Amino acid sequence: MDKGSPRMHFELSLEDLKTRGGLLDQFLEVVFDASIIVDTNETILFNTRKSAEMVGKSQQEAAGRHISFLDPTTPFRKVLATGRAERGILVVINGRKCMSDIYPVLWKGEVIGAIGALLFRSMSGLKKIIASLNESQGGESLDIYNAVARIDSNYTFDDFIGDSAVTRKLITHCRNVARKHVHPILILGETGTGKEILASAFHSENLGSTFSPFVKINCTAIPNELLESELFGHEKGAFTGAVAAKKGKFELASGGSILLDEIGDMDLRLQSKLLRVLEEGEYEHIGGTKILPLNARVIASTNHELKESCKSGKFRPDLYYRLSTAEIRIPPLRERKEDIPLLARHLILKADLNMTLSSGAMEVLMSYHWPGNVRELRNVLTWLSVLESDRDISPEDVRQVLADRLEGELPAIETHPSSSLERAERNALLEALEHHNFNLSLAAKRLGVSRTTLYSKIRKHGVQIRKSQA
Repeated sequence: MDKGSPRMHFELSLEDLKTRGGLLDQFLEVVFDASIIVDTNETILFNTRKSAEMVGKSQQEAAGRHISFLDPTTPFRKVLATGRAERGILVVINGRKCMSDIYPVLWKGEVIGAIGALLFRSMSGLKKIIASLNESQGGESLDIYNAVARIDSNYTFDDFIGDSAVTRKLITHCRNVARKHVHPILILGETGTGKEILASAFHSENLGSTFSPFVKINCTAIPNELLESELFGHEKGAFTGAVAAKKGKFELASGGSILLDEIGDMDLRLQSKLLRVLEEGEYEHIGGTKILPLNARVIASTNHELKESCKSGKFRPDLYYRLSTAEIRIPPLRERKEDIPLLARHLILKADLNMTLSSGAMEVLMSYHWPGNVRELRNVLTWLSVLESDRDISPEDVRQVLADRLEGELPAIETHPSSSLERAERNALLEALEHHNFNLSLAAKRLGVSRTTLYSKIRKHGVQIRKSQA
């Protein structure tokens, strides 16, 4: 994309810019999904009807206000200062990722304002257009689709759901770190707390272009002997099986961010190499002689307590201190239980689950200790949604699903097994197994549970597995 070109601008007089109800306003209303006009003081002169609808503010309410009234992290200031257009900007409106262009308005060579135009209210619209070009454009359009799809799957800080004091404090701290471009960033937290969401949000917060790469690598999913090649890349013939040169993750992340997930399990030898990369800001391909610059923000995450790992000799203290330039510690769900109602509503809407929780059911959810954190909450809600009932989910329904986890954590009350719940759970289990021809991994994924939980449910309901397909 032609980003920052001085030729991309509107040529209008100050009178044209400030005249309302004319051709300019009609043009902006019809051509773009949403648009805004500001003057050199970043005061809103006009915002289209669709723009007002998206941010939940009326056109009259926004007129005459500073642009921060609609967008606290506005990029208009840079365009007004430089007189250069900014194109392909990722903006977040009410938690929705959109693509925007901002053009300067010039009169007799002087910047007198700027026009922000929202090109796509969602990335899905852009993906559909690119997908339609695949046959005629070939590989180039596929590369663009891949880039846009990756951005569409990225998270923002708005995706970390919660309004408790501890969550607000966490997100405020994260935004401050993101704005200061601090790195490396180390994210610590139990399994299921949302480490990847925050890592992706750090990347999205500072995007200057929609196409900045966010590369993720799980340090436990790849054998140690292959992880080094995956990170650094290699030259042809560098080792047995290296039949061609290959770029590593650091190189692929150039201009964006790289997430080193589960770094607490990284081999000590690789930890040493990673420390040198962070200290020197450069690296080499395996078997190569060319020095390459590290041009990516490094984010690391782990569910291990790294200080304890350092004491036991499983993690290098010098690498820990280098990674923890900015240390973000995500509290477990049990320490922010006030967020559970908001989280539950969000997860139900996101997954389009046909269910309503009674107030009593919500109380049970808030009383539970959630060792699996938000991921476990999502899975429990998924199981509850299979109830074939037109009534609200009751406290007994929730307790039944949590039965294997309670272990006395909740106050005991007399409950009676719900036969409708039992039938619904067994039916959902059978449907998932049969749909995937008794492939347990796929069935577990369909139900949103682990294989271990799936085995437990199979035993509980006495379901017979076709062993040849298990």
